[in-house]
Amino acid sequence: MRTPKHVYNRIPMPARPGTCRLQVQNLSITLEGESILQDISFQLNCREIVALIGPNGAGKSTFLKVLSGEVTPSRGNVAFGPGERLSVLKQDHFAYDGFTVLDTVLMGHQPLWETMKEKEALYAKPDFSEEDGLRAFNISFSHFASAAQAAEGLKACKGTGVKLMMMCPEMEANTAEVVNRFKDDEMVAGWFLRDEPTAHGFKALREFRDRVYEADRNHTVYLNLLPSLVSAEALGTKDYEEYVQRFVDEVALPQISYDFYPIVEEGGKTYVRPSFYENLETVRNVAARNGMPFWAFVLSTAHDPYPTPTSVHMRLEAFSALAYGAQCIQYFTYWTPERTVWNFHNAPVAKDGRRTHVYYLVKELNNEIRNLTWVFLGAKAVNVGHTGKELPQGTRRPEQLPAPFSKIEADGQGLLISHLENGAKHFLMIVNRDIDNAQNVEIEKTGKVRKVLPDGTQRKIRAKDEQRLTLEPGGYVIYRFD
Repeated sequence: MRTPKHVYNRIPMPARPGTCRLQVQNLSITLEGESILQDISFQLNCREIVALIGPNGAGKSTFLKVLSGEVTPSRGNVAFGPGERLSVLKQDHFAYDGFTVLDTVLMGHQPLWETMKEKEALYAKPDFSEEDGLRAFNISFSHFASAAQAAEGLKACKGTGVKLMMMCPEMEANTAEVVNRFKDDEMVAGWFLRDEPTAHGFKALREFRDRVYEADRNHTVYLNLLPSLVSAEALGTKDYEEYVQRFVDEVALPQISYDFYPIVEEGGKTYVRPSFYENLETVRNVAARNGMPFWAFVLSTAHDPYPTPTSVHMRLEAFSALAYGAQCIQYFTYWTPERTVWNFHNAPVAKDGRRTHVYYLVKELNNEIRNLTWVFLGAKAVNVGHTGKELPQGTRRPEQLPAPFSKIEADGQGLLISHLENGAKHFLMIVNRDIDNAQNVEIEKTGKVRKVLPDGTQRKIRAKDEQRLTLEPGGYVIYRFD
């Protein structure tokens, strides 16, 4: 026999000031013709702690299932405040005995819990790869002044989810000693040999690499190359392509990483450097020729002559690189450097530790890229081309659009068009190269495709649908066709 409900059909709650986190209005629940709860209305504000009590059968579990979306109410609605979410655990007295309190709380939000477990699985792998790095987005490339400082850095990382790509002066001089000292620390992601070397240093770097691998074969080894902005004479090669190829041949690391910061501000004008896409073309070609992935950078910190990063700037850099097949997006940098030479400012985190507005732009961009991991991770750029009256330096027009696409044109500066192949999946990606103006894009296709949305979901598009669309500055669109 059910307990009478009339005593429990309202949940009194004193009104307190604060931001609304949960609002329930006129909620009623009827199951199998029996009224369980009637006309419940209340508001839960910030900093309030509320307990729901009542005898067995009073409807507590049913009410919580309605809040979580597991049960649909017969009448009324439930609304959460902006940015709020609900975490839910199963009603099982023994299901969580083997877990810590923190893990149990995290399990209440299943997507977060699955992400945490995925991260732990990635870091447990002995061969942490460039693909794993793309999925995690929590590796720090830090230049430590000494091994003692590096040890402090590892301590600071514990419990944060951030691992270190280790680098300190003693590592090159006393490689075995330093590597053996740190290699078993769970916060080590790999070994950072050097930043932006010229070809003159490749021989010594290969010897350095060999010493690291002799001491530790379980972590990746990394360095970052110079951009094509540097002269061939300074690079020590006849041209930039030879520089990248010699790195592959002579240093032999698992990935090609380079930085090119394309958006500059000079004379009150902000523009994209003409050789940005040429650098992408060269690195992509060398990577494809040698069957290896490449990693690219996004500038997230203002310094002379680079302006404060905007969402448009960073999205153009990230999605242009991904359209070329990049397998990892890196950021320079996270915390505002103390040095005054370059006038560093407006990094995601200020010098005093405060989050700046750039932090939230990076967070939003990272979330979007993560949603699209199934598109980009493992993808190869089969054909990349550009449209427009004038093409970017070192690029060409698309050789041929993949069926079912027959025509793609824009009314502005021009587009980046990429055919990506990821296993049996094929994608057409279109990027607006213009950082100042939207472009109206005309698309002709002969069959059905699926549009990939920024949240990673897909929507079917018929041949006659979406023949015209507008791409915001630095914006993109992705279609899937198999």
